[in-house]
Amino acid sequence: MYSAPMTLWRVHTTAREAAADFCVKNKVVGVGWPVDATRELCFDEYCDLADTRYPGDKGWRSAVTAIARGMQPGDLCWIRGDGTSQHRGIYFLGRITKGSWKYAAGDENKAAGTFNLRPCRWIRVGDEREVPGLLPTRFIRGQTVRRIEPDTEAKANLVLYSKFLWNNLSRRHSYKLDEKRCENNWAFLLSYKDLEELLALYLQFKKGYAVLSTTWRTETPLFEVFLCSRRQGRRQAAIQVKTGAEVLHYETYSDCTDLDVFLCNSSDKVEGAPLPFVHKVPIASVLAFAEKNITQLPNRYRNYLDIWSMLRG
Repeated sequence: MYSAPMTLWRVHTTAREAAADFCVKNKVVGVGWPVDATRELCFDEYCDLADTRYPGDKGWRSAVTAIARGMQPGDLCWIRGDGTSQHRGIYFLGRITKGSWKYAAGDENKAAGTFNLRPCRWIRVGDEREVPGLLPTRFIRGQTVRRIEPDTEAKANLVLYSKFLWNNLSRRHSYKLDEKRCENNWAFLLSYKDLEELLALYLQFKKGYAVLSTTWRTETPLFEVFLCSRRQGRRQAAIQVKTGAEVLHYETYSDCTDLDVFLCNSSDKVEGAPLPFVHKVPIASVLAFAEKNITQLPNRYRNYLDIWSMLRG
């Protein structure tokens, strides 16, 4: 079992469609930034050549240094197939293995746009349904290589989930899940995207609503998504969720009198004077719905339940 501190990384493969395929096939994690050399280089030689070729470009140094010096054996790393990759939209979880950084500039490296390499074993996880709700947002923008620091509950849960998933998919108990959690339910493992999805499904299955998919946005000022009712004469609805210790307030929605508003948060707190058209959905009801329908939901929800069970001992 791996007991040393484990760091979780996210790597954007290059825009070239072959990059993720190249990494998975060759059991490496890698980034671009070629230099004017075809021979084997030491790291300092590479940096001197890169300084010359990429003056003013700070991106190469942070990415290559993370690959060469930051990543350690036993660290975990996420990549996603993009472009016209055969793995387009598929997430892979990798484990950094023994072996040092190297620079390679062969034909296959050039085709993939991937030159700075580190040994890494990959496991196919699946598409967006199979990964924690927070993870896809890590691939929207930002540095080519990013360390995911467990400095918030959501990111700490992503680290925890990654360790569990590696153990589960590799069928080896490589990482100890030693976090001490005594929560009464598994809501703390849900990202806001997870809870948003579960509440929308709950309202569709249990209350006769249907999601208006064009209103589902990544960032909205007041609501996550709007819904219409399948029952004649009933008003449209909207939902809002919060995770962690964030609290919802009834008065925030006092002007939304043309809607039925459904609120849910993992702390189960909605403060203020209740309003007749604003409805609190208890987190216990949403979790019970998920547990009852667990075989119909994406596998990550079963994983959340398993993680919670392990943490409880």
